[in-house]
Amino acid sequence: MFSGEYESTWSLPGMSARTVVIDGFSKSFAMTGWRLGYAVAPKRVVDAMDLLVLNTFTCVAEYTQVAAIEALLDSTHAVEAMVEEYRKRRDLFVAGLNGIPGFRCQSPGGAFYAWVNIAETGLAAEEVAKLLLEEAGVAGIAGAAFGPRGTNYLRFSLVSARHLLEEALERIQRVSTRWRATVVP
Repeated sequence: MFSGEYESTWSLPGMSARTVVIDGFSKSFAMTGWRLGYAVAPKRVVDAMDLLVLNTFTCVAEYTQVAAIEALLDSTHAVEAMVEEYRKRRDLFVAGLNGIPGFRCQSPGGAFYAWVNIAETGLAAEEVAKLLLEEAGVAGIAGAAFGPRGTNYLRFSLVSARHLLEEALERIQRVSTRWRATVVP
């Protein structure tokens, strides 16, 4: 989270008895590709899950387990530094997106994705995504891929280095001339 206090679902009344958390180290600890995850659940559910995956998820490499322990201990405060860097990238990119005609973007509270409303471009999200990819070399995913409420939205990742995000904003700005004529002031 970039701001506020984290509140676990487990802390809400009665939720620890009926909540299953399945997560991994990929995003929280920048360990993509390590394929290490975990589950937290009531014992009866864990026992059932164990039977289900007994021969599927086995033999995680020792170095991966050691790296996960180090990540959880976070003795170098790497997570804090990483969150601060993502906050800077978010602020830079969201401000830049909001300067593009037809784009409206609220700052995400904890994700490193920007969810951009493109309705004012007058184009479908799939069309804007195609234009950006083919003419600007910038990848955005049409929001409909995330469900029906995603229509008129694009999702961009904020994980690239700041100079790359700045370059992407410049490229998007140049391509935006294609829909500027349709934007209502």
